[in-house]
Amino acid sequence: MKKTVTTLIILCYILSCSKKQNFHFDDCLINRISKEDLNYPSLYSRYSFFCQGEKDSILFLEERELNELFDENSLGMDYKTFLKKALNQQIIFSNVNRNVFCLDRNITYEYQTINLEKFIHLYFNSNNNEKYVLTKDISENQKKTLFYYLFINNYLTVFDDYTGFYYVFPTSELTKDLCGKK
Repeated sequence: MKKTVTTLIILCYILSCSKKQNFHFDDCLINRISKEDLNYPSLYSRYSFFCQGEKDSILFLEERELNELFDENSLGMDYKTFLKKALNQQIIFSNVNRNVFCLDRNITYEYQTINLEKFIHLYFNSNNNEKYVLTKDISENQKKTLFYYLFINNYLTVFDDYTGFYYVFPTSELTKDLCGKK
């Protein structure tokens, strides 16, 4: 019995260490967003972004809402620095009346127990070249949780109004053209 408990503890530790702990959102995209002219529609308004909220909540945001958060909570920093810290989950926003949700336990369990590739394929079909289409009919909270976990692994989510599908792809797919990355 003692051996089984010890084995389970070691297994849980290995699984928790295997997940990406220090998230680093794409610097190219942060730079591009920070330089946008607010007098014009954003090129990034169709993508979903996530920031940390208080009491283990997550903020589900559009690009313009990031700018509103900056205006409300700039914390004495420029917009680029603010974006870098907020999108890298280094700022916890409190008293925010925006699209806030708590992580779904089932999705969180799946994320923690399988590798990222298998996690993606549980919910998405591959469209082409690392672009995925959400195929499962799940609740809004489960979608947001799923998109959050992909976001912290440098994937962006977009909803296509025309087709009615959610698409997910690595940020590198967007930034390779914007910043000449491979």
